[in-house]
Amino acid sequence: MRVAFGKVKITPKNYIGIPLSGYTRKKKCDGKLDDLYAHAVLIEVDYLKNLKKRILFISTDLLKLPMVYTDYVKEKIFKKYRIPKGQILIHATHTHAAPDLNGEFAYPGGIIAMIKGILFGIPHDKYLVEIAMKIEKLVGFLINNLKPCKLAWKKEKIEEDIIINRRHPERRSKFHLGIIAFKSLNNKKLLGFIVNYACHGTTLSNENFKISADYIGRLIYRIEELTNNEVNAVYFNGPSGDINPITTCGNDFDNLKKDYSILYEQKGTYKDTIRIGYFLGEKALKLANSIKDSEYIENCEIKVYEKIFSIPVKDYNKYFNLNLFQNRLLYLIKKYVFLPILLAKPTPNFPSIALKRKGLKINAYSIIQVFQIKTNKGILFITGVPSEVFENIGKKIFDITPSGFENQFIFQNSNDWVGYLFPIDEYTKGGYEGLPTFLPLSGIYTEIEVLKLYNEIKRSINQYHY
Repeated sequence: MRVAFGKVKITPKNYIGIPLSGYTRKKKCDGKLDDLYAHAVLIEVDYLKNLKKRILFISTDLLKLPMVYTDYVKEKIFKKYRIPKGQILIHATHTHAAPDLNGEFAYPGGIIAMIKGILFGIPHDKYLVEIAMKIEKLVGFLINNLKPCKLAWKKEKIEEDIIINRRHPERRSKFHLGIIAFKSLNNKKLLGFIVNYACHGTTLSNENFKISADYIGRLIYRIEELTNNEVNAVYFNGPSGDINPITTCGNDFDNLKKDYSILYEQKGTYKDTIRIGYFLGEKALKLANSIKDSEYIENCEIKVYEKIFSIPVKDYNKYFNLNLFQNRLLYLIKKYVFLPILLAKPTPNFPSIALKRKGLKINAYSIIQVFQIKTNKGILFITGVPSEVFENIGKKIFDITPSGFENQFIFQNSNDWVGYLFPIDEYTKGGYEGLPTFLPLSGIYTEIEVLKLYNEIKRSINQYHY
């Protein structure tokens, strides 16, 4: 087995005056707190003795990436380096202080300005192409710097109050910090590791007008600083569609349920970004260093599953209540007012959602990936899920994992973005999350397809006695 880590800066050259993504802000970018990067890790294993199999994980400090764009990047990598597209995962960390890519945040202001941006904003195709070119060069660097290695993974629950479920603060949600570590075969030194945790990239509030990778950037920086840049790290966000950092709301969870505005309107600053980023970075490095040498494995077999699936553009109207009435009204406006305008526009190079119309029916399309890494110490699963996955859907994926929770790593916002992935019961309760989501059924359809895929994987494992 061999591995290579690398990164490339993707901060736009002329960032002053560009719109930032993630919030409706009062003005455009006026500075930079820290740089944005694309981080990557390439893993190569011997396959059928004389062949090599590669899997590539790329993490970008961006809010979201549409499937048409990630497919474009994968195609460039395949054409130049012959890594099959199905063996490449491209992730967005979901920082809310990255450049707007699709034009939806083109106009400063509130919700009206955002609607105007969705309908008439111009996608930043030139910047997206620049990022793709940089990633392509980065992959070449990785291929030329592969090193013999061994692999191990470990999880540890973070008990400290740094995250909160913004819709259910009373849950006192906790998430495990996950590490997939790689050591050199030659000197047994730690080469680098993948970090997986679940927290929205929103330590900075809508009153921030400067570019930043949010706490993710400070997490990576802290690891590099503490290891004198000798250990690499790459971050992939877990199921955090409804999980926010705790910055200014405090941790009186029961009282927070009485006034959700305190949660949704936190006013975190860069001090919070550094505090949470450094905390997680130090925890991650300590966890990686705690893995015993005897826990590492030198060989593995890799199998990748990929599924493109459809999501109907329709609403949930099984029964009636006030929240569903409001949701229904919003959905009808989006489908019969906004969507026709979007479909009538000249097709952008990288549309934010992949849509197909057949008669009166409109379907969106998205993608799921599962990487199955079989070792003599168990089977590791990495699941790439599009969009922002709610906590409960994440739990269902953990529960169905054939080798158990400890061996599952979920990377949300991978390869695509189609809105919030919420369970239907969350939709019927109403709330902000239904407002920006064009596809109310995206959560349940994604959940069904992931569970179906894992049932197929279970049958395959049983068939071949893995």
